[in-house]
Amino acid sequence: MFKNNLTFGYVIFVGVPLLILIGVLRAGSNLSAPPALSGEWTIELRADKCAGALTAASQPTLRIYQTGADLLIAFNDPRNTTLAGQIADGRISAVSSQPGCGTALRLEAEVSGKPGRRSLAGRLLFDGCPACAPVPFRAAQPGK
Repeated sequence: MFKNNLTFGYVIFVGVPLLILIGVLRAGSNLSAPPALSGEWTIELRADKCAGALTAASQPTLRIYQTGADLLIAFNDPRNTTLAGQIADGRISAVSSQPGCGTALRLEAEVSGKPGRRSLAGRLLFDGCPACAPVPFRAAQPGK
């Protein structure tokens, strides 16, 4: 009788958690992490009347802070423009709550390259400002 109770206890306390662990691992096998983008990036963008504040710094840069798919993008311009956004399927979409020419500044970009050699290519859009055309930009992490 003692042996039957021991076997039953073993199955309950070892077998069931093991089955749950295997199920969780199988359920998450198709998940993939978003690309790592945190750090400082040098940015090249065309001088434009709408993007003038962003190009006012001697060396325009942006810093990306990342938590999973959530991003915070901070420019080194005099206004300290900050955008909040997300990355999904290699595409960044971010918006600023600080008014510029219009109601908000939007950033749309695609991530390319492998870790250590990533680059961004996209455009800055000035919502609510019909006189402002989208400004294309490229960004790369310095020294990589």
